Amino acid sequence: MGKGSQQRRRAQRRGGDAATAESKFAALTPEYEDAVFTHGSARDAAVFTEVMKKITRYLGTQPWKEVSVLIRAIEQLEEPEIRKPEEPKREYWTDGTKTAKTSEVTDAQGQILQAVEPDQVFAARFSMYVEDRKTWKAESSAWTENKTRA
Repeated sequence: MGKGSQQRRRAQRRGGDAATAESKFAALTPEYEDAVFTHGSARDAAVFTEVMKKITRYLGTQPWKEVSVLIRAIEQLEEPEIRKPEEPKREYWTDGTKTAKTSEVTDAQGQILQAVEPDQVFAARFSMYVEDRKTWKAESSAWTENKTRA
């Protein structure tokens, strides 16, 4: 018996057949052509899971801002969704019956239009927008920095 039959028997004992146990993927990246990645068997999946745990455990010890977002992204294998807040727009009534709205402050004759909502309500909405924007800016910059580190 040769090496081929021994390898097939070992692969069958591990739970895979010879074709999947011997399947390999060589990297196409220049300077890494000799790196070979195996796939297709339960052992390869277990090795991948173990490596992911080690990476996330190591990254969890780093003193970076928002490192928990990075760890979650690596565990789920997808980037976090960080949405930019939408700036509130102020609306004005275009007519005296208050049926149509516009975002323009003045009408065609140059007269100032009446605002739909009071100044205090719009100021409160705008201050909430400013706080959300600060949070978004901090999260997105931390994600960009941590992504390059990882």
